[in-house]
Amino acid sequence: MPALSDRTFNPKAWARLALIGVALLAVAGLVWASSVYHRDQIEAPRLLEQRFNDPPGRVGPSTSQVSYLGKRAVETLVDDLKSEKADERSKALELLSTIDDPRVIPALGAALGDRDLGVQVSALAGLARTRKTAGAVYVWPLLQRNDPFIRQRAMVTLGLVGSRADAEKLLKTLPEFYSIERYLLAWSAGRILRRLELGGPTGYLAPPPDPGDDEGLARIHQEVLGLHAALDALQDVRATAMRLSALTDVNFATWDYAHQISAQVIAVGGPLALLRGVESELTPPRPTQRRLELDVQR
Repeated sequence: MPALSDRTFNPKAWARLALIGVALLAVAGLVWASSVYHRDQIEAPRLLEQRFNDPPGRVGPSTSQVSYLGKRAVETLVDDLKSEKADERSKALELLSTIDDPRVIPALGAALGDRDLGVQVSALAGLARTRKTAGAVYVWPLLQRNDPFIRQRAMVTLGLVGSRADAEKLLKTLPEFYSIERYLLAWSAGRILRRLELGGPTGYLAPPPDPGDDEGLARIHQEVLGLHAALDALQDVRATAMRLSALTDVNFATWDYAHQISAQVIAVGGPLALLRGVESELTPPRPTQRRLELDVQR
């Protein structure tokens, strides 16, 4: 134990200790600066070069890594929206929709006016993926489009991004539309209300009931047809819309929102309609009955 009279740790020693501390801080600063340089000047450009490796609708390593870049990728992805290749514009929109940045929603909204229909669908899917209510203002004008393909998908998208005010507006808009489009508007309003009133703070919604067997499937389908009839007559639209959403929601649990939005357009017709829609997609085309003709060169 050193004596109380020990004076070896004098001001000169304190100065040396301070220099060592400064040196260690400088080394730590250099390490931090080099890591930032590597991240921004080497890693980020390398990952951005791979941003189109996964096709639209597919999520793989390159999609995950570019999404991880976050705000550092936004400028490049927004520039990609000027690409001449529709697939690149679609993938850029998909990647943008995974990033929380104020530039994202306006970029997705502007892409709804793209010249390519597939890119427009990717923009709708991107807005739906963000789940941000700010996207609804860009979707509403699509309900006036002459093209039912994009108009109906816009109706579904409103159910994923809409606020309570949007739900009320959807219910008031029901008389302006008929048949499947009235059901889609009701489904959207019902989904928003279920998320706000039944989904709790997380917004989680339970999947539709499992029919169990063919008899259960037919029973649910008949109930959905009854809800359609109530909507045709504009009866108890709020409760009907919520029940329609509960019975026909496709749950939106996969990455490919464009596909799920299309599936929801079919599903609102009831489980049998969805089943027939899936079967029609999987059924191979009928043979043309043309004979095989060989062009034999002699």
